Order: sequence, then C-alpha cells, then structure tokens
Amino acid sequence: MVKTITYQESVRLASEILSQPLGNWTHLLDGKPVREVERCIVGKRGYEIVFFRVDDYCGRWIAEQFDKRAKPYVPEPEQLTLF
Repeated sequence: MVKTITYQESVRLASEILSQPLGNWTHLLDGKPVREVERCIVGKRGYEIVFFRVDDYCGRWIAEQFDKRAKPYVPEPEQLTLF
C-alpha cells in the first residue's frame, strides 16, 4: 500500500533524497540515469507521486507519467583497454 503524505512532508522527503549519494540507478528517464526512491500519495487530491534521484536534483513526477517514460536501467558492461 502506498502511504499518504502532506505537501510539507513531500518537501522534506525531496530534501532528504537530494542529500543521498548518487548511484544505484534503477531507470533511465530522458536519457539520464535515475534512482526511484519512493512512491507516495501527496496532498488532498490523491495523486500518486514518484520521488527519484538524478545526478543533480531530486525529481517528483506523477506515477503514471513516470511509468510510461522511464525505462529500466541496464548498466553498460565495463570495457578494458589493452595497451
């Protein structure tokens, strides 16, 4: 079950997410790796929001749009250079 939070709690959550380290990417969104952190219902209107971490910001999208546009992240295989 998705938890319900207030707008003020969503602002606090976004701040906490922004202070988290980078990495552990879960999706690609518009060509950038992102890590989905949490899904919550925010405010009285009851929209399900996905909170995610990108390299330089914390994003919040309506879950339906996030699910349509985000693709699973597949790390590129590491290449070794021969000298």
